[in-house]
Amino acid sequence: MTTDTGNPQNGEDLEAEVASAADASADGAEAQATAQDPLELARALLGEDAAPEDMGGLLVAKLQAALAEIETLKDAGLRALAESENIRRRAEREKTEA
Repeated sequence: MTTDTGNPQNGEDLEAEVASAADASADGAEAQATAQDPLELARALLGEDAAPEDMGGLLVAKLQAALAEIETLKDAGLRALAESENIRRRAEREKTEA
């Protein structure tokens, strides 16, 4: 992940961005109500039956899974972009040869 200037973000920025995206993806009114109370937000993300002492580990695991999914999707997107660029170059080369 890079900033607008093209510099890599540090881990804290990435975590803040992921947290911000999680808040934005929640339902509007519910997100506003739960954003004020971290325990309620954690319960909304993990389910009502999660014990408070287990929430930290569960939230970390959920964040790690989300970050892994982001990396997988980013890799797939980059591969698709590279493939389309290869197809464009191949078509241009075949056009020139023809």
